[in-house]
Amino acid sequence: MKNILCNAIIASVLIFCGGYVAYAQTTLDSTGLDTINVPQVSLPPEPSLAPPPSPPKLQIVQSVVLSSEPSSPSPEQKVTVQADTPTTDSDRDVFTWIIDGVTRPELSGAGKNTFTYTAGPVGSIKRVSVRVQPINDQAFSSSLNIYTTDIVLTWTADTFIPKWYKGKALPIVNSKIRMVALPTFIVDGAQIPASRLIYAWSVDGNRVSKGVGKQVYDFEQPNQTWATPTILVTVEDSAGRIHKEVRTGMISQQPHAVIYQSLPLGGIEFRRGTAAFPSIAPSIVDLEVEPFFFNVQSRYDLSYTWSVGRSPAANTPQNPFLLTIDAQQQQGNADIPVSIVVQNTSDLDSPAVSSFLSIPIRQ
Repeated sequence: MKNILCNAIIASVLIFCGGYVAYAQTTLDSTGLDTINVPQVSLPPEPSLAPPPSPPKLQIVQSVVLSSEPSSPSPEQKVTVQADTPTTDSDRDVFTWIIDGVTRPELSGAGKNTFTYTAGPVGSIKRVSVRVQPINDQAFSSSLNIYTTDIVLTWTADTFIPKWYKGKALPIVNSKIRMVALPTFIVDGAQIPASRLIYAWSVDGNRVSKGVGKQVYDFEQPNQTWATPTILVTVEDSAGRIHKEVRTGMISQQPHAVIYQSLPLGGIEFRRGTAAFPSIAPSIVDLEVEPFFFNVQSRYDLSYTWSVGRSPAANTPQNPFLLTIDAQQQQGNADIPVSIVVQNTSDLDSPAVSSFLSIPIRQ
C-alpha cells in the first residue's frame, strides 16, 4: 500500500506541473528498501563521416570546325576551305580530305588543314569531309556542304527620264530609291522561293530592316552631294545552310538638260544633242529641251527660261520645253546662241540647271 500511495502522489505532482515525460519510479526491492528505476534514454547514432566523392576527371572532347570563305560562293568564285582544331596542334595533325566522296591524297597530309577550289554553277554542291589524326590520340572528323548560289542587287531611282531614253534613271540628292534583292538559292535540285528567305538590310553598317520575304527596301538618298551610302543585304535560308551577302554604294548624280532639234515629221532628233547640232539654212528651227534625273514625275513640273543671244525668248505655256526660232532674222550671224535654265518648281532649294547651244547657220 505504501508503494501505491507514493506512485499516486508523484503522478499528481507531475500532472500539476505540466507532466514530465520521464520520471523516476520508486519500488521496493526484496530487502524492503526503496530503489529508483531510472528510464533508459536512447541517443541517436553518430553520423558516419564518409569521405567526399572524388571530382570527375576532365575529358577533352576533340573536335574539328570546318568553314569556307565565302560560305556560299557565286559561280566561278574561288573558295578556301579550312579545318580548325582548337584542342590539338594543327601543324602536327594529319588531315585527310574527302571531297564529293573521293579521298584526295594530294590535298592531305600533316598540317594541311586548308585547300582552295573554284565554285561550279548555281545549284551545285561541294560535299567536303575531313579526318584528323592527332599524335598519340584518336582520330575525329567533320563534314560540310557548300552550296553555290547567286544574288543580284538591283535598284531604281524615282527620277525623271525621257520616254525614248534607254538608259537608267540615276539618283540625285533627296531622290527616292528602291533596292531589290534577287537571290537564286537551289538546294537538292529545288529552288527556294524568295518569299521564304530571310533578308537583313543595313545602311552604312546600321541595321534598318529584317524579316522573311523582305527582299525590297526603299530609302531616300542623302541631301549632300558628297554622301555615298553603302547598302548591304544579307540573305539566309531558314535552315541556316546558305548565308550570302552583297553590297553596293549609291553615288548621287547631277540633273542636267539637253537641247535637241525637233523635226516636223520625225519629232525629236535625240541622236543630235547639244554637242552635235548640224548647220542649218536660214529657216524656221524648232528646239526641244529634255530634262534628265530631276526629282519630278513630269517635265511639266519644271520651269524653263529660254534665251536667244542675250535676249529672253518667249515660249508657249502649253509646251514650255519647246522653242521656235526664225533663223532668217539671224542673217549676218555665223551662229545662233541659245541657252536655257531649268528649275524644279517644287523644290526651289535644288540648283538650277542650264544648257547652252550654238546653232551654225549656212550662208
